[in-house]
Amino acid sequence: MKYLKLIVVILISLSFGCLIKPPAEVKFELDTNVIEPGGIFHIIVTINNTGKVGIVGADLQIEGDDFVIVQSPKFPSPLKVGESTTLIWTLRGPMIPGTYTLRAYLDIIDELHRTWKGNIYEVTIKVVKGGENSEINISLPGQNVTYGGKVVEMPLIIKNNLEAEVRITDIEVNSGDLKVLKLPKTPIIVPPSSTVKGVISLETPPKFEKTKIFIILEYSSKYGRGKKVLEKDVTVLWQPWMLSEEEIIVAYGNISKWIFMNSVVDEYWERFYGSNSTINRRELRNDVVPLINGSKSDIEAAKAIFNYIVTHFTFEERGITTLNPQIIRSSATISPIEADILAVAYFRSINIPARLLAVYNGVDCTKYPFVEVYLSGRWYVIDFKHLFFGTREDYISSRWYPAVYQEIGIFGNELVALKPDGKEHSHEDLTSVYVSNTEKTLMVALYNKVDPETYKKIKNVLALLDSKNEKIFALFLFNSGDPREVEDLLSKVNAQKLSGTIKAFYEFYYDIKWEEDFRVYWEKLLMTYR
Repeated sequence: MKYLKLIVVILISLSFGCLIKPPAEVKFELDTNVIEPGGIFHIIVTINNTGKVGIVGADLQIEGDDFVIVQSPKFPSPLKVGESTTLIWTLRGPMIPGTYTLRAYLDIIDELHRTWKGNIYEVTIKVVKGGENSEINISLPGQNVTYGGKVVEMPLIIKNNLEAEVRITDIEVNSGDLKVLKLPKTPIIVPPSSTVKGVISLETPPKFEKTKIFIILEYSSKYGRGKKVLEKDVTVLWQPWMLSEEEIIVAYGNISKWIFMNSVVDEYWERFYGSNSTINRRELRNDVVPLINGSKSDIEAAKAIFNYIVTHFTFEERGITTLNPQIIRSSATISPIEADILAVAYFRSINIPARLLAVYNGVDCTKYPFVEVYLSGRWYVIDFKHLFFGTREDYISSRWYPAVYQEIGIFGNELVALKPDGKEHSHEDLTSVYVSNTEKTLMVALYNKVDPETYKKIKNVLALLDSKNEKIFALFLFNSGDPREVEDLLSKVNAQKLSGTIKAFYEFYYDIKWEEDFRVYWEKLLMTYR
C-alpha cells in the first residue's frame, strides 16, 4: 500500500510538471552593461515557442526605480508553435554613477489568455562617466519618413574607434513589418580607426506604420567581443491614391480586383432595383481628393469619407431610389444602403479596395447589406444604417452582427461579397470566414472588456451550454451589455442558474428572426433577474 501511494504521488507530480511546462524558451541579452549616467541601453529577448499554442504577448517588468523602460516592442502576434522572434526593450539607466543590479521579469501570454511567469533576468549595470561603449559607432542616415509599397535602401555606416582591427561577425535587423531584403554580408573587417559603409534594403508594407528599426551588430577585436544596438524611428505613409495602377496591383495582389471592378453590385441588384451601379472614377475622385488632402494613411482617408457621408447627406429610412453613385452623390437625402453604395464607389476611385456584402438565400442577395473596405492590411466594416466604422472583429463583437449571424450560422444562408462580372448572381462567399471566426472573436472581445474574475465566470457559464450556437448566443448577450452590467449580473447569479436561463432564451428565440439590435435580448436577460 505504501508503494502504491508513492506511485500515485509520482504520477501526480509528473502530470503537474507537464501542466506547468513553460510555453517558450527565453534568452536574455544586453548590448552593454556599462553606460553613461542616464544612458540608454537595450535588453534583447529571444522567444522560441516550444509550447502547444500560439503566443500573443510578452510583458517585461523591471525591479527598482533607478531604471526606466522608455520603449517597449510591438509583439508579432501570434507567434506560432515552432517559431521564434527577437524583441528589444529600450531602457534608461540611473543618473548617479555606481554599480546597480537590474532584475527583469518577463511574462508570456498565450492564445488561451494564460499568463506564464518565471522568466527572470538579473545582471549588473555599471554607471560611469565616459562609460558608453564607444569601441564602434553605427549610424543609419537618411529620411525618417517613407512611403508604403516601396523598396527603401538605407546606408549603414560602421566606424571603428579602436587602434586595432574589428571584425563584424553578425548583423541583424529587427524592423517590424518592414521586410528585410538585403543586408551587408558578414564577416566585415573594419581596419583600425576606419569607417566602412554598407546598404540595408527594406520593403515597406502597403499600410501606415510608425515603427522603430533596430540594428543589432555583433563584433570582435583583440580586446574581446561586443554587441552594439542602433535604433531609428521610421514612419511609413500609405497613400494609395498617389500610386499607379501597376503599383497598386503589386501592393495589393489579388485584393486589387476590388478596386478595378466598374460596378458596385451584380445584375440581380440592378434588375431588382431597375438601376445601374457603374462607377465614374474620375468624377468621384474629384469629389474625394479634397476631402482626404493631408491624410497620411488609408485609414485616415476612410474616416474622412465616412464622416463626410454622415454629415453631408440627410439619411432617410426608405427604399433604394437609385444604384448610380453619381446620382447618389448629387442627392440631398439618401438611404443607408445608398450611402453604402456611394462609399464603395468613393473608395475604389482612390485605389482603396472596397466591396458590398449581403446575405444570399439562394434567390435574393439584397438583405443585411454592409461595406467592407481593406485598410492597412485588414478588412474593416462600414455600416451606415447603424453608423458603424471598425475592424471586422469589432463588427463581429458589436450589437449589429448577431442578426447577420443568425442568417448564416443558423438558417444556413450565405454571406457574400457582390462581384459584378455580367452574371445575375456573381458572388464571393465569405460565410465560412465570418462563421469560423465568430466564437473566437467574441471571446477575445470579452477578455478585453471585463475583469479577469468575470471572464472566468463567463467561461463557467459557457461550459454548461450544450451546442456551439448556444454558446455563441450567450457570447452575443454578454458582448451586448456594458462591462459593468456584465460584471454585476455574474456577481449576483451563479453559472448553473444563468446557463439555464440562456438555454431557455436560445430555445425560444433561435428560429425567430432576431432584432437588428441584439441589446434587446440582453435587457430581457437583465429584467429576468431584477
